Amino acid sequence: MKMKKKYNNLIKMRMITLVAILFCFSAKSQSDSSFTHYSFGFDASRVFNQLFRANAYSSILYLEYRVNPKHAFRLAGDLKNISGRDGKIDYQFKAGYKHTLKRSKKWWFYSGIDGLFEYEYNRNSQVELYREGGLLYIGATVFLHKHFSLTTEPSFYFVFQQSHDLDSFNNSWRRLNLQGFTSIGLVRITYHFNPRVS
Repeated sequence: MKMKKKYNNLIKMRMITLVAILFCFSAKSQSDSSFTHYSFGFDASRVFNQLFRANAYSSILYLEYRVNPKHAFRLAGDLKNISGRDGKIDYQFKAGYKHTLKRSKKWWFYSGIDGLFEYEYNRNSQVELYREGGLLYIGATVFLHKHFSLTTEPSFYFVFQQSHDLDSFNNSWRRLNLQGFTSIGLVRITYHFNPRVS
């Protein structure tokens, strides 16, 4: 029960932080440009996991910089630290490139690749995991407003996983190669903006 309460409080804090950041950006954003260089988003399927099915290797937060209408770079990540004996540490970092396939006022279709690094340590089982790899993806974005959009992004992942049990007499590393397709269930909510230059 305590774990569930801590988890719910963590989700509430993430949502409050996100709303505060979006409010600051909207106060400083330019509204006269149709092309926005920056995007800040979060994966709703991870935050509202009761409504959406979370994808493997998705990240909570995304920050993107568009060099021009065709090319963009992005960073994404996640951090989870659940204290207690049954808790775990889990953090993830992704860096990637996006290429626009087709763009209209309402829709944006693109493809891209992300590099992935993830570390996970489960205190209860004493298992430590490292994951490195990449994701090839194709995405579709619908703009609800010039500054707000919803995105779905199915992808193919290829990940190398190393794990070992710190409690076991056999402390050797176990290695796995994982490949597969994520579902179309990823739903990202994104805010697009240009910082105001004074």
